[in-house]
Amino acid sequence: MGVAFCPLPSFFPEEEAQISGKEEEADTTTTCERDRESGSNDIPYKTLEWLGYTFTEEISKVNHGVIQLARHQASGTLRCVKCYFKPEIQSDSFEFLKSEAELMFILGEHPQIGEAIEIFQDAHSYFLSMPYYSGGNLLGLKTKAEEAGVVLVEDWWKNILCQCLNGLAYMHAQDVMHCDIKEPNIMLRTGDLQEPDVVIIDLGVAQPATTKRTIIYGTPGYIPPEVWEGKYWYPQSDMFSLGVVVVQAVIGKTGIFTENTRTYKEVFEATRSRPPPFDLMPVEFPALQGVAQQMLLKDFQGRPSASSMLEHPWEATPQERTLAKLSDGRHRFSLKPFRRHSTLPAIMVSLPPDDVTMEPPVEAVIPTSEEQAPAVALPPPMVAEDVPPSGFQATLATGENEVSPPVLRTPAVLQRPQKRTNFRPQLKKQLSFAA
Repeated sequence: MGVAFCPLPSFFPEEEAQISGKEEEADTTTTCERDRESGSNDIPYKTLEWLGYTFTEEISKVNHGVIQLARHQASGTLRCVKCYFKPEIQSDSFEFLKSEAELMFILGEHPQIGEAIEIFQDAHSYFLSMPYYSGGNLLGLKTKAEEAGVVLVEDWWKNILCQCLNGLAYMHAQDVMHCDIKEPNIMLRTGDLQEPDVVIIDLGVAQPATTKRTIIYGTPGYIPPEVWEGKYWYPQSDMFSLGVVVVQAVIGKTGIFTENTRTYKEVFEATRSRPPPFDLMPVEFPALQGVAQQMLLKDFQGRPSASSMLEHPWEATPQERTLAKLSDGRHRFSLKPFRRHSTLPAIMVSLPPDDVTMEPPVEAVIPTSEEQAPAVALPPPMVAEDVPPSGFQATLATGENEVSPPVLRTPAVLQRPQKRTNFRPQLKKQLSFAA
């Protein structure tokens, strides 16, 4: 499960202090005073024991807390519980937590969007309880499906993509952008890989259309060019991120825009100019290649919306078939064995105009080729096909590249669908692909 929000130290101490909004002084504020100031009194006080939660194992760490797998005694089900430690959480992180919970309660009525079960607090932590999706996420999906004996035909991939589009189309209809679509944030509800049931999770950095941001949110390698330049996410920006997921999932490797990069400026340049490796996608998937090409257009105004993609005939045009055959592969991406750290870690930095090498927070040793490189400051080793946690933030020099937020309609009160089952006939209809 991906991390919703992960601010870490910036390159420059004065910028870090400016971002955090705090001086280095003793914090004498009591927990009750913090609760009153942050408005957390709206969150009910309940203990884990009283609600019947028993933690069984730690799933992953998040900024200011952890995600725990818990058994709920009353229902007899497993649940994921995000735990944020009060002494460590900052006001902005708390606002992201409340926003994520609110969006999950509303948007989670849709079957392809993760829901929240309850939010509560005790004297030490805030807790957000969510369903446990036993099928895992899309990282390494190709390998897992092959090992399970699934025949990876084009329609199988279309089924997964169509469910993702359903979730995004509903989210965008409510004037909300996800801002962090990537493999770890797309889960499978069960372990049935023959008929995968997709759920989009982690709304921790989701952006309502009326929000104006001065910081980039997302994960390098999935952030589209217009967000690097203007910091604002459009509905078509989520489509770019989903296009990255489609290509990487089909070819079985991550890092199409981060391989051979060492700085965030290099990731931005690669995202803006590097051709995606469409020629590495199977030639027998021409329709899927054509869809990925549309979603990964560099100009966001040329990309289709999620709703329009759902009306796509899913047949490869003659031009798409020709393009698939003539792809010359002049990109810098290869299918050599996966190298750890081929994607940059998601951290909060302030990028000066010149190129700057990142400064990750911990020491590690990274293999370069056949030999070990000297010890350098890098994040802990990641599992093959893994990607960094979400919540990347960066402040770019705007200058003439500043892009103003678009004029979008003011979002009405987010409307819940009447019943979750109402979406199923529509989904089955959309999965009737043309031969």
